[in-house]
Amino acid sequence: MFQIREITHRCKAALLPFAVLSLLPLSSAAHHGAGAHYDLNSEVVFEAIITDLQLVNPHAYIYFDGLNAEGGLDPWRCELGTGSTLISSGWSQELLPTGSRLRVTGNPAWREDFVCKIETMEHESGNLIGFRGAPIQGTTDYVPSAASLAVSSNTDGAGPVVVLATGGTEAAERKIVAVPETGLYGHWQSAGGGVIGIAGGGGGRGNTDLVSELPLPTAFGAPAYTAAGQALFEQYDERFDQPALRCKSSVFDGMVHHGHPNEFVQDSNTTIRWVYGYMDLYREIHLDHKEHPESIERTPLGHSIGHWEGHTLVVSTERFSKQWLYNTGGNHVISSDELTLVERITHDAENDQLVIEYVMNDPLFWEEPLSGVMRLSRADSAYKTYGCVELAGENNLREDGSTIFD
Repeated sequence: MFQIREITHRCKAALLPFAVLSLLPLSSAAHHGAGAHYDLNSEVVFEAIITDLQLVNPHAYIYFDGLNAEGGLDPWRCELGTGSTLISSGWSQELLPTGSRLRVTGNPAWREDFVCKIETMEHESGNLIGFRGAPIQGTTDYVPSAASLAVSSNTDGAGPVVVLATGGTEAAERKIVAVPETGLYGHWQSAGGGVIGIAGGGGGRGNTDLVSELPLPTAFGAPAYTAAGQALFEQYDERFDQPALRCKSSVFDGMVHHGHPNEFVQDSNTTIRWVYGYMDLYREIHLDHKEHPESIERTPLGHSIGHWEGHTLVVSTERFSKQWLYNTGGNHVISSDELTLVERITHDAENDQLVIEYVMNDPLFWEEPLSGVMRLSRADSAYKTYGCVELAGENNLREDGSTIFD
């Protein structure tokens, strides 16, 4: 079940209203499954007064208070791009200050009123501001209307910020050790730009041309499901069951998603630490364990045991929880708590890449094992805390807040 809590606004000010101007059909490209949460074939245009800006991951949100057709005030929140990307591109609280006015164009949410995905914002300063990327994408001649200036808000803002989930703190609180810049250990990122099974681009220093010539790993296709696996697969609903909505990911998706740098290092005589740049997943490979303890709680990352065969690190992982693993070509892959994974990890010195050969098996959900090879390039930057704060709200929840993996 989701744990829902509320946090109050950091900024409070007297607010001015907005007026809904139109609801019109349009064409819009989906991003990261946005069509599951927003009607990308419609747009809503309204005037607004900003009540809060939350520059968080995986999606930032901007909050408004404004005037409805009956003359009352409705609390709006609208989704932006990834918070860390926006900040690195120059976004800040000063860009869209609380109390300032603007005109918003966005796609309305499917299941919750007064929620949208931002397309553009025309600020009273004359700045045209887009969904993501550079903070200023042009100019606008927008001037607040007389209707928006006629009514003031007596509220303290657009209501509380509802937090569905937050990321774990284990990665942020980890013991800091020196991370090598050569050899097997280091900071690594997807050589394929973070798209599972697809190579090319991505920004690492490794040879991505080599990766682009590799065949699509069979592991990243859709498995042939058993009857039990097919039964649960048919219940999967991206609107509610995607783990990012709970600030979670998987052993594969977390490693490569959007090319976030991973930290891979031996932090003690008995433990190798793998911190995933997406969702701050904290994975330990135990060098002093011979078996997987039955008492260990099942988790999306499972329990990993490693040993050396020459220069190859062999890792066996079990005790996974039932989960979503990844999406490839629109195919969502799920696994049961009987999933097992064996990885053989080596360093390709010629191309300075981390090579991960793997075989995974799920006898309960899959007809046969899946196997493949992944290559990670040495990252240009170190691991940075992702700090997930999920603000999607009721639009991304079943009525009881459950997922098929609970």
